Amino acid sequence: GYDMVCRLCFYASFVWRFVVLRRAEPLIYGIAVTDRCNLACRGCAIPGWRRPDLGWEQLVELLRRAYRRGFREVYYSGGEPMLWRDGARTIEDAVREARRQGFYHVHVYTNGTLGLETSADLTWVSVDGLPDTYERRRGDHFAKVESELRASAGRRKTAVIYVVDRETAAGVEPFLRWVRDTR
Repeated sequence: GYDMVCRLCFYASFVWRFVVLRRAEPLIYGIAVTDRCNLACRGCAIPGWRRPDLGWEQLVELLRRAYRRGFREVYYSGGEPMLWRDGARTIEDAVREARRQGFYHVHVYTNGTLGLETSADLTWVSVDGLPDTYERRRGDHFAKVESELRASAGRRKTAVIYVVDRETAAGVEPFLRWVRDTR
């Protein structure tokens, strides 16, 4: 309907300004709602930062400012955003608030160990490899994450994040086969 036409007009004009006119403009805004995490992944320093969680009013104001500046896509990350709370409010409240303010798409980046229950338009799940590689990097949680991904297949949009580096490069093809078979 009308909302889809408005979105298409926004994206078409954004592409025109960005590609043809070469004007850099905002599009995607990220909010780290917490530094807390239930994992201790090798190479991740975020939990050590120990910043306080964002409060609800702070989050609402960040969204408001981002929207006024022209951002129309937002993602929530952390730490682990599924741990975020402000009183009774959870990441799901943050997803709904972003939509209420007019953001076109809302994404959540998660490690997947606490479930994938969210109404976000897309949930990004960090996996970084099959069981042996995953365990070395993130701990012994691969089976839990795989179970969550399989359970969400067909019910919600999920995507897998796989960082390619010296340790994971050789595992890309087997990992892609696993992704295909996990659908």
